[in-house]
Amino acid sequence: MIKRNQDLQTFSLGAQSDLMPENLELMTRAISGCRHLTTLRLEFRRRPYRGWLNNILKNLPPTLQVISLHWKRSVGSNRLHDHDLRPYRIDTKDDWPHSYPYLEEIDFVFDLTAREEEGEEDVICRFLERCPVLTTLHYPKITKTNGIRKLNPILQSKGSHPRHLDSMSESQWITTAEAMKGRVKEFFTHAEFPEPLTTFTSTLTRYWADTLESIRFLCYSHLHQYDIQMILTTCSKLKKFECMWTASPMVNPIEWLPGIKVKKPESPSLKDWVCLDLEVLHLMFADERKPNLEPEEKLEQVKRTELKIEHAYQQIGRLTKLGQLTLGWRTKLLFVNDINLDMSLKSGLGYMENLKDLRILDITRIRRPNIGLEEVQWMGRNWPSLTEIRGMKSQVDIQIQQ
Repeated sequence: MIKRNQDLQTFSLGAQSDLMPENLELMTRAISGCRHLTTLRLEFRRRPYRGWLNNILKNLPPTLQVISLHWKRSVGSNRLHDHDLRPYRIDTKDDWPHSYPYLEEIDFVFDLTAREEEGEEDVICRFLERCPVLTTLHYPKITKTNGIRKLNPILQSKGSHPRHLDSMSESQWITTAEAMKGRVKEFFTHAEFPEPLTTFTSTLTRYWADTLESIRFLCYSHLHQYDIQMILTTCSKLKKFECMWTASPMVNPIEWLPGIKVKKPESPSLKDWVCLDLEVLHLMFADERKPNLEPEEKLEQVKRTELKIEHAYQQIGRLTKLGQLTLGWRTKLLFVNDINLDMSLKSGLGYMENLKDLRILDITRIRRPNIGLEEVQWMGRNWPSLTEIRGMKSQVDIQIQQ
């Protein structure tokens, strides 16, 4: 069918496909003959045979602009094809095309086993070397640091300037920051970073602070208050910031909430955020209290935390382009906090009166939002664009929202 449609411009194969190796080879050869193909999206239920990645990437038509390859390792997917038992030969550079001059977007989502990495990393790097106008790069998880290091000179050469980076790897991505200096606009990760990210965020803001427009941390990431502050006080072009998890309060019990640098517990230095163009902000707060405190110490820390929350509300109130706002406690603290992060006028809601573009307020992870009739009327007067409040807790609240 592909051979009969040589003018094909877009080809997509869904996840239900489970092609045998010989059929994959036939499809690869047919795709290479599509001289007008601009978009190729292939998704498999299990990984193709070893060496197929080399075959498909070296035989892509030069007209291609977007390529997306997805597969996941599922139950039963580790059985070997006959092709996997053959000696694995990586083609010499002479066997590859000189370049893919129009390829702008690369989306690779798959895991490489230790055995596969030995050859496939070189294949991917060789492919990236030939993409001079690359702007969007989604890269697979790599467990070996040398694989990441191979990427650096590639990004520095051939004019490759990826601006959108989707990291599924661990903290070895720090090594790519200098190579991508002044280029990255979007950074996204759902990786579980096993160590605190202060070094990573310091590197990220050092090289990308002037270009970053979107940052998303969507998994357990050991992101500290200091890291969040570093981002929000240096990335002036930021339009989207999502941090759905913060580090355990036992790691660093003093410095937590965004936008606040604590020099001494008695006299916190509150620093303004510079990302005044933020349109989407998702933040999970963490309790700073140590366990087994004396009553006086506990009261003092409660007051300190409330002061930081108030400052955070003040900073949010300066984000006049904000359209979506999510606030709450991190998991496990949702039901145990004595300190209440709420949205009452008494707690600082009034600081946010200039959020005229706010459409969605999500307070699902606030245990007691304390939104009453007075607050709802205030929102109606001051937030003319508001269409939805998520997380109203009581039947009374629901009636008020309606």
